Amino acid sequence: MATRHRTLARQRDSSEAPARRAILLLSGGADSTLAMQLMLEQGIELLALNFRTCFCTCSRDGCGAGLRETCEGLGVPLRSIFLGDDYLRMIAEPRFGYGKGMNPCIDCRVLILRRAREAMLAEGASFVVTGEVVGQRPMSQRMQQLNIIERESGLRGRLLRPLSAKLLPPTYPELAGIVDRSGLLAIQGRSRKPQIELAQKLGFHEIPCASGGCLLTIPRYAEKVRDLYSHADGGVPGVNDAKLLRVGRHFRFSPEYKVVVGKDHSDNLALSALAQRDDLVFSPPEEINGPVVLTRGRVPASQWPRIASLLLRYGDIDPGERVEVSVRRGVDGLLDTVTAEAMPTDEPPRYLL
Repeated sequence: MATRHRTLARQRDSSEAPARRAILLLSGGADSTLAMQLMLEQGIELLALNFRTCFCTCSRDGCGAGLRETCEGLGVPLRSIFLGDDYLRMIAEPRFGYGKGMNPCIDCRVLILRRAREAMLAEGASFVVTGEVVGQRPMSQRMQQLNIIERESGLRGRLLRPLSAKLLPPTYPELAGIVDRSGLLAIQGRSRKPQIELAQKLGFHEIPCASGGCLLTIPRYAEKVRDLYSHADGGVPGVNDAKLLRVGRHFRFSPEYKVVVGKDHSDNLALSALAQRDDLVFSPPEEINGPVVLTRGRVPASQWPRIASLLLRYGDIDPGERVEVSVRRGVDGLLDTVTAEAMPTDEPPRYLL
C-alpha cells in the first residue's frame, strides 16, 4: 500500500497538469449511468465506451438501446466496441476460472479494462471510471476480486469506482485533485435502494435497469456453450458460431455436426443470414409452413433424410406424409432435394442441447 501511495504521489507532483479527462465504461445499466452523472457533476470530460460480446443479453434492444440518446443529451461521446475472437479465446481458458455457468467474470473484466486502458492512453485521459459496487456481484465485485482486476488490467491507481470509492484506497485522480473524494460514495452490497435514491436525487425520470446481463451465466445456455467449445476446431469457436447459439433449437446428432432448427420466421431469416459456405440449409416446400434448418460440420449424405425428418417434425404436415425438402450448401450453393416424413415426437428431445 505504501508503494502504491508513493507512486501516485510522484504522479500527482508531476509538473504537467493532469488531464480532467476520463474513460467511462458504460453498459446502459443503472450503476454505470450514475457513475457517469457523478463525474459530469465534477466537470470531468468523458469518453464512454460500450463493450459488446456475442453473449450480452442487452446488445440488441435491451437496456443499452438508448445509450446513444442518453450520451448525446449529456454531451458525452460514445464509442461502441465489439469483443469478438479475442473474447472467445479468453473463454476457452480463463486464468481465474468460471462462475456457476461458463462465465469467466474476472477474466472478462480484465480484458475489457485493458482495452479501456488502451483508450485512456490513446485519448490522453487520466483515469478510467466504472459503475462497479463493492459486494454487488459475488464473482467479480468482492474486495479481493476488485483488487485483482485493477492489478491485472494495468490500471493500478487509475481505476475509479465512484459509487464505492470511499470504501477503497484513494486513486490517482483523487490524490491529484482531479476528482473531489468528498463527492464520491460508499455504496456496497446487493441492495438497489441506494442507487434508486441517488437516481431520484440526480433527477432521473426513468431509472435504468440493473445491468445488461450475460448469457454465459444461464445454466441451459452455458451447456450449449460447453458443447460448442468441445467440438470447435482448435478448441475455440468463431464469432459466427457464437452468434448461432442465440438462434433456434440446437441438436447434436453426432460429434461431427450440429443441427439448428428455426423456431419462427425471425429465426429462419437469421439462420439463412448466418449460413456459411460449408453449411447445409434445409427448407420446406413453399406450400408447407415449417422451419429452416441449418447444419454445421461434416454431414454425410446418408444423414440428410434424418435432418429433413427433424425439419418436418416442426412443420405443418400430416403424420406419415412424405415431403420433398430442399437442401442447399451455404447460401448460394448447389440445390438438391431429399424426401422424408416427420420424425416421431419423442425422438428430438434426446438430442436437444
